[in-house]
Amino acid sequence: MKLPHVMMLLLLGLAFPCYSRTSNSDGRVPETPRAFVQGFYDWYVPKALASDKAPAWNIALKSKGWYFTPELAMKLENDAKAQAKVDDEIVGLDFDPFINSQDPENGYEVGKPTKRGASYCINIYSVSSKNPGKTKALTVEVVQRNGHWQFANFYYPNHLNLLGVLDALRKSREHSKP
Repeated sequence: MKLPHVMMLLLLGLAFPCYSRTSNSDGRVPETPRAFVQGFYDWYVPKALASDKAPAWNIALKSKGWYFTPELAMKLENDAKAQAKVDDEIVGLDFDPFINSQDPENGYEVGKPTKRGASYCINIYSVSSKNPGKTKALTVEVVQRNGHWQFANFYYPNHLNLLGVLDALRKSREHSKP
């Protein structure tokens, strides 16, 4: 993320505490939030590693849009549409919001869920072949709606979160219109 964007987001105070139709390969709905998140990352990370043109997060949104709450899906779609209209500059997400990086690691490990009200928060750790051990990359928030798990938000170690970043980018685009 470019420094001006980071500063703008920090100034807007977008730090929030972390508070589907989804199935496994055998067609069953994951019974636990951890199984849901693990299944997504098992599917997603190879896409992120292979993505050369279209952002992997955009592929996930098109392929598995029901994995995201309606609010999050709508904001991601709006961001993708805004970026598609512009060729010469970045007006939307300039990092992969599901792994919190521009350069994915070889693997990601899903931590244990922590219940927070009606949702669960789960830490995601990057596993690098360059550095031993694991590093917290982000925290995902999942909710269960109509018997299906969905991603509600993604929280980053720099105290930003995806919904807040998307709102700030939208406002920035609105202010920069001629």
